[in-house]
Amino acid sequence: MARRVRQTHKERQRELQQADQVEVKLWSLSDWMETNWRPVVGVVAAVTVIWGGIGLWQIASASADDGAARATAPIFEAQARPIYTAPAPVEGAEPTIDPNMPSGPTWPSVEARSEAVVQVAESADISDAPDMIATLVGGAKGQLGDYEAQLASVDAMLAKVAGAALELPLRQARATALAALGRADEAAVEWQKVAEQALTPEGQALAWLEVGMVHVSGAKADPVKAKAAFEAAVKAARPGDADAKKGTLAWVAATANLQLAH
Repeated sequence: MARRVRQTHKERQRELQQADQVEVKLWSLSDWMETNWRPVVGVVAAVTVIWGGIGLWQIASASADDGAARATAPIFEAQARPIYTAPAPVEGAEPTIDPNMPSGPTWPSVEARSEAVVQVAESADISDAPDMIATLVGGAKGQLGDYEAQLASVDAMLAKVAGAALELPLRQARATALAALGRADEAAVEWQKVAEQALTPEGQALAWLEVGMVHVSGAKADPVKAKAAFEAAVKAARPGDADAKKGTLAWVAATANLQLAH
C-alpha cells in the first residue's frame, strides 16, 4: 500500500507562491494584449510571411546558383533567430531557469533583429536572389518604420503569388503597412480581403476587428462602416452562434462589443 507523503509547511507555501505567480503572469499578459493587440496582429502577419517565404526560398534555391544561395543565407539566419527577453524576477521568489528560453542565439527585440536583417541585406549581393528575399527585407524595414519599402516589396510579391497560399499573409502585411501610412480606406479593403480568405474563425474575426479599428481611427473615421465591421467580428467570433469562453474568439468578441457600446 502506497504511503501518503505529507507536504511540509515550506513546500506548501512554495506551491501557493508559484500558483500566484502564474495568475499574475496571466493577468499581465491579458492587460498587455488589450493595449498592444494591433501590433501583435501585424507581427503575426509578418512572421507568417517570413516562414512561408522560407519554404519558397527552399524551392527557389534548388534552381538558383550557389553564389546567390550563399549571399542570401545570412539573411535567413538573422531572420530565423528568435526573439527572447528574460522575464523580470519576482520579488521574494527563488531564481529559476525560464523553461521557455530558446536554445541557441537570440535577439533581444524585434527591432534588433530587423536592423540585423537590413544590415546583412545591404552588405550582400542579392541581385540574383529569389523575390522572397526582397519581401523579407521589406518586412524588416517595415518593423523599423519604413512602411513604404515594406509595401513595395509586398506588392511585388503579391503580383506573382495571387491565388496561392502565400497571398493571405502577404495581404495581412500589406494591410498593416497601409494602415501605418495613414491610407485607411485601402487598409480596410485589404483587411476585408483577409477576412474573406481566412481559413479559421480566429483569423476571420481578427481581420474584421482590424477593419473596424481602421474605420474608427484617423481623420477619415467612418462610424457606419466601423459598426458593420465590429458586428461582423462578433459574428465571426461566435461560430455556431455559441459564445467562446476563452481564447482569441472570446477576446475579439469582447473587444468588438466594447467598441459597439461606444
